[in-house]
Amino acid sequence: MIDKTDAAVATLENLGYTHEGGSLWKPPLGKAPDFNMLDSLRARAASLEDQLIAQANRAVIAEQEVIALTQRLAMANRLNTDARNQLASSALPSTSMLTDEQCDRMIAALCPDFSDENFPRDRPIMRQLARDAFTPT
Repeated sequence: MIDKTDAAVATLENLGYTHEGGSLWKPPLGKAPDFNMLDSLRARAASLEDQLIAQANRAVIAEQEVIALTQRLAMANRLNTDARNQLASSALPSTSMLTDEQCDRMIAALCPDFSDENFPRDRPIMRQLARDAFTPT
């Protein structure tokens, strides 16, 4: 068993006090030591763990959204390809170039906002693009 004097000396030394002779101990200089540091570190670690879990959850949700958007984009691309193939097969004469009327139908199907009022000089260019894209070689 430790006597009271030894306990008092150990307590003062743990608090940073020094004894340089005389009847009084000298207090430590500067800021007092933080003996509750372990508790504050535990609380900080718990807070960081909570933040990490929240960020991980957000990352999982973002990844799921990216996967869903990627799947929607792939589906849209497949539908677009299928529609172009159907349009090409239904509008194409098998042995000759497209007529202006066939080109105009394809332009209307692929570019519904295109009109001679909005783009008066672009009709021949659009027809040539349709011919180049859908005429078999």
